[in-house]
Amino acid sequence: MQSVFKLPLAIELLAHVDAGDLRLDDEVTIRPSDLRPGPGGALADELPNGGTRSMLALLERMVIASDNTAADILLERVGGPRKVTDRLHALGIEGVDVSRSEADLHFDFTGVTQRPPRDTWTLAKLHEVTNTPPAVRRSALATYLADPRDTAKPNAMVDLLLRVHQRKVLKPESGERLVSILERTTTGKKRLRGLLPPETVVAHKTGMSDTTDGVTAATNDVGIITLPGNAGHVVIAAFLSNSKGDDDTRDRAIATVTRAMVDHFTKR
Repeated sequence: MQSVFKLPLAIELLAHVDAGDLRLDDEVTIRPSDLRPGPGGALADELPNGGTRSMLALLERMVIASDNTAADILLERVGGPRKVTDRLHALGIEGVDVSRSEADLHFDFTGVTQRPPRDTWTLAKLHEVTNTPPAVRRSALATYLADPRDTAKPNAMVDLLLRVHQRKVLKPESGERLVSILERTTTGKKRLRGLLPPETVVAHKTGMSDTTDGVTAATNDVGIITLPGNAGHVVIAAFLSNSKGDDDTRDRAIATVTRAMVDHFTKR
């Protein structure tokens, strides 16, 4: 799944809010050891020495910008990966597994076997230990691709997205909030959105792995598309695995399938 796991994590977090266990206006302390590598503009860049953010701000950054620091902090707040998978099972969703944090996933993806003590983690330390030799990365990639953890069956993800669209996974206010946040996603603009009219409303979550020896393990985008002309909605889960195509080729493949599906439902 890569960062697609942040969708079920968002559901788990908002379920805790619905139950009164957590509050979105709670301030969360971010320590230097909480920071995770990520794309430019990430929380790690904003808060190199740590700081504070509200739970809502972390939720929005995690989904909208796919921020890894926000994800691992919130994952810890809800009790860890197992709690997220248990929530999915309670909803009747089988075939979506969340087993690792962003940090643990990155360690495994880069072939790190000796992990530094948690309290010593800094961005510099994480970059140092995950800067593994090419041969180690190639071996780690093969292991990653065969690992059933942190994966999703497309039909199971579609089922989850359908329930999100139908507002069946959370209380009404939280359900509306989740969809609103998903609609503001800024990552993966060339995937589900790539060939759709710019005004198309797409509530989605992306995910992508690093590239090892020209092979990208995962390029993903899952979401709910509002069809034009009051034609309804379609749900799609696009998972592209083990690809030698470049970024544009992979994104275009997802965009092409998405456009064909939208055309099918709007031109009948």
